[in-house]
Formats: sequence, structure tokens, C-alpha cells
Amino acid sequence: MALSACSQPHEEQRKYALPDSLCGVEVAPDLLSPFLPPGEELSVKEDVPDGGTETCELFIDGKPGLFVKQIWWREEDSIAEVASVQAMVGTG
Repeated sequence: MALSACSQPHEEQRKYALPDSLCGVEVAPDLLSPFLPPGEELSVKEDVPDGGTETCELFIDGKPGLFVKQIWWREEDSIAEVASVQAMVGTG
């Protein structure tokens, strides 16, 4: 009689809790899960580099894991202005 067995290679596990918000915006943790690597510790750095932008950087064990940027526009800003900034080109 012969027995054979197979096992999955050791997979690293996520030991930190997934956040339920980023930059103050509620986010379903299960939607973030595919984008975050395994690790021990999650830390978040939030920044407001100017009046209309807010950034959130997620670090896993001190290494960059995810970068989120939220940009607020004024009601009077045109579509061309918004698009030109995102494309990094002029409005004309």
C-alpha cells in the first residue's frame, strides 16, 4: 500500500485588520482585500497637500501597499479644467 499527499505551499496571511474607510470615505473592506498584501501591521498616512486634494497611503509592515487620492473640485470648474489636470495637459 502506498499513500501520497499534497499540500499547498505555505501562503502568507494578512494579520492586520482591513480599514473600513480611506480619507474619511467609507469603503467596504472586502473590496480592498484583493489590493492589499499579506503582512503583520497596517499603518495609514493621511495628507492634505492643498485645499482640494487629500491622500491616504497604506503601508504594510512599513512598505507601501496602496495609495488613494481624492480630489475635490469647485462647482464652477469646467470639465475641460478637470480633464486637463488629470491628463496633465492644457485646457486649450
